[in-house]
Amino acid sequence: MNSKSSSKVKSPKFEPTVLLAVTPALLNDLGISSRQLSAWGQVSSEAFDVEENVAYLPAKPKTLQIFVPFAKSAGTGASLTEMLSPSAMAASMNCTTATVYDREKKGHLFSVTPPGRTNGRQFPGFQLHNRLDNALLARLIAEYRKRDVPFGLLWEFLKSSHDALAGATGAEILVGNWPDRSGIDTERLSAIYALPEDERREFVVELALEDITHAFR
Repeated sequence: MNSKSSSKVKSPKFEPTVLLAVTPALLNDLGISSRQLSAWGQVSSEAFDVEENVAYLPAKPKTLQIFVPFAKSAGTGASLTEMLSPSAMAASMNCTTATVYDREKKGHLFSVTPPGRTNGRQFPGFQLHNRLDNALLARLIAEYRKRDVPFGLLWEFLKSSHDALAGATGAEILVGNWPDRSGIDTERLSAIYALPEDERREFVVELALEDITHAFR
């Protein structure tokens, strides 16, 4: 394992940036990954009142898609490593603690218990992130359960940075973050995010299983 590197869900704050007639190749030339963009809405080209050379619009009215960039750490408004009590988790999810426990039992969430204790479980707050890959998280939980591996090890994997993940942590990959710190290989990270969804999930799961093997050597 490599070196280690919420509160209520909030919508990301965007600075609208209109991208017109953009091809994937052009986005690639600009160094922009589709994982950094969110569809923000549509607008008719008739709505634009621009001067010459400011923008090139279709000769005939056309519906245009507007995209905006994700904030680098948008989603929970808090650190991905924040730990929440069951009651805090329930408050953030606008539900009861019973619902939180039920979702945990069904494998949609996981919690960890502090070392040396049998109670006082806490939930990693990144699970509240509005861009969380829920399918990947559920797969990881299932794999750890199947092998009877403590979820403390899953949390160690998710909060640690990994060279195989271009220096990002597992949790950052699960929410699609672009970490702004030293040690991040942005070119490799772009390649990871460019993988088809199923391939990217399988890549992360295989890395987690490898981590389990190393932990029990």
